[in-house]
Amino acid sequence: MKIYSILAIFIALFSFISCSEDEIKSNLNSMESFAIENIDLTFSGNDITATVPFGTDISALIATIEISEGATVSPASGEAVSYTDGVVTFTVTAEDGTQLEYMVTITEVPASGLKTISAFTIEGLELTFDGNEITANVPFGTDSLTFAAAITSSANSTVSPASEVEVTYVDGEATVFTVTAQDGTEAEYNVTITVLGEETTTGTKLITYVYTSVYTGGSNEVETKTIKFTYGDNGFLATQASYGDYFGEEDVKTTTYTYDSDNNITKSVTVRSIGGAAATDLSSTVYVYEDGKMKSSDFVDVTDDWNTIAKAYTYDEVTGHLASSIPTYSDGYVGSTKLYNLNSDGNEVSYEEPYVGTIEITYDDKMNPYRNMYPETYIMAYLVSSNNEISKTYAVDTTISYLYNRSDYPISSGYTYYSEDFTITETFAYAAE
Repeated sequence: MKIYSILAIFIALFSFISCSEDEIKSNLNSMESFAIENIDLTFSGNDITATVPFGTDISALIATIEISEGATVSPASGEAVSYTDGVVTFTVTAEDGTQLEYMVTITEVPASGLKTISAFTIEGLELTFDGNEITANVPFGTDSLTFAAAITSSANSTVSPASEVEVTYVDGEATVFTVTAQDGTEAEYNVTITVLGEETTTGTKLITYVYTSVYTGGSNEVETKTIKFTYGDNGFLATQASYGDYFGEEDVKTTTYTYDSDNNITKSVTVRSIGGAAATDLSSTVYVYEDGKMKSSDFVDVTDDWNTIAKAYTYDEVTGHLASSIPTYSDGYVGSTKLYNLNSDGNEVSYEEPYVGTIEITYDDKMNPYRNMYPETYIMAYLVSSNNEISKTYAVDTTISYLYNRSDYPISSGYTYYSEDFTITETFAYAAE
């Protein structure tokens, strides 16, 4: 009987202890922290969200999770989890079996479609932007069109050709720059660099003149002559070299000018070289001055005495312009007096031509490139006009057309004469200023 009593007491005590253990199981099931390396998470109650850049791999992210003591979480801390299908539910289970769910959403930002060029610069060039067209002009004579552009484009886009890469452009033709957005779409920008024409240049000191005559009456014979000019310290013409053709050999005639202390030309001497041979004397001219004007010139042709001519000059007392010249030939014969009709600018507007009659001349309002080559005394005696001839009446009227630079000096001209059997073109090149 005693044994049964002890057994009953033991059973009762065991039942009491078992009931006490069940009552102390924790019901805590909170998520204390949730972190994924390099991802900025936002917490709102049981929702955890994050937005990651396009291209981020979210197929196997590992979270570090802290939860209530004694609780468990699934998926577990340190386990690789894919977020590509949307919301991932993390379940925290307390010791007593109660559960709490946390919804984690990680969203990859869609690929950007931005594909614009916001800045395009080339050092030394002034660029113009018009939508997707970028243009620039470079000075006449620019011989290299290779440039590296600094380019800024939309975030996450690429540009081809790339920024700071040298590109060789073709004068006046568009070079395509392609901007590729993050989503693969493209936009094209046309960049055009143009070499300006010679008319955009400046220059007043003529250094090269080229004359080309084409006979269009049947043979299409072409004659070309080039004249090159150099200048002395006084700013006036020092030498003039004419290059032509003499039966297939280069024919060079070079004239050298001598000046006095008043910068008057006192003498000019011309020599000739054919085919590179030693130069021989061709002609010379001596100039004499009186009262600040050229009184006479004495031209001597070494090769032909009949071409030796002395000229005497007279001037209008009111305007100071040349009034007449009288030639005297080597045999003593005095030729006819030539009278000059000049306008207020010093341009000869008409003269009498034997067997032809009156020749009338009109002028433009631009600068004659030969005008500033010579001192005023020479200009007055040799009728170096202020402006350029644009028409002259022969048996058939001749009209001359010009293209000018920005200094108002001609850079080219063209005309025909003798019933249009001859076509003449002239080009003028100037020293850089």
